[in-house]
Amino acid sequence: MVTFVRAAVLLSFALLAACRRSEPDLLTYVPPGAPVVAGLDLDTVRAYAKLPPPLRGLADSLGDAHRAVLVYDARGLLSIRGDPPTVSGPPDLVQAAQAQHGKGGAPATELARAAASGKPVWVYLRGGTALPLTGNAANVNRLMHATASATLTVALGDRIDLELTAIGLNDAAATEFEQSLRAMLTLATAAKVRLPAVQISRRGREVDVSCRTEPEVLEQLLRAF
Repeated sequence: MVTFVRAAVLLSFALLAACRRSEPDLLTYVPPGAPVVAGLDLDTVRAYAKLPPPLRGLADSLGDAHRAVLVYDARGLLSIRGDPPTVSGPPDLVQAAQAQHGKGGAPATELARAAASGKPVWVYLRGGTALPLTGNAANVNRLMHATASATLTVALGDRIDLELTAIGLNDAAATEFEQSLRAMLTLATAAKVRLPAVQISRRGREVDVSCRTEPEVLEQLLRAF
C-alpha cells in the first residue's frame, strides 16, 4: 500500500474531481488505452493546509486551473486542464488527445467509474502497466501484473482517507495480489516503517484496500519511499 500510494500520487498527482460538471469534457481527451490517468480538484487540493510540500508544488505547477487530468505513458506526461481545456505534453500525445476528443466519444467505462467517486483525487491504472519506479516502489509493478485495472481515491480532511480497488485478471490473480500486498506490509512493519492501519478484503476478482492516516505520516512515507 505504501509503495502504491507513492507511485500513484507522485507520478499522477494532477487530477480532477469527477462530480464536477466539466470533468467529462476533460476525460474525452484521454487517448484510448492510456495506462495511467489521474484527476484532481485543484481548488480542494490547494485549500488543504496539511498537503505535503512536494504535492503542493505539483498542484501549484498546474497554474490557475480549477481541475485537471493527467495522462502518463511511456512517451511522457500529458496535462489536460482548464475551461476551455488546454492540452500540453509531448507532441504525439497531444495529437492523440485532440484526435480522441474530436471523435466525441464518452470516456472509457473504467475512467468514468473512477471519476464517479466524487473524491478530490483519483488515479486509474491499467493492469500490467510498468511504471518507471525503482527501489521499494518497483514492487508496484509486480502487483499490477496480476490486475486488469486498479483505482485509487484520496479524500482530504483532518486525516487522509485512501481507498484502493484492484480487479484481478481472475480469482487466482486477485488472491495473488492480496497475498503479495499483505507480504509487503509485513516486511515494511518488520523494517520498522511507520504504517497506518490498513484494511484488506477480497470478493472474487475484486480486492479492496483502505486506510486512514495523518497527513504527517503520509509525508514521512513519501520521503521514505
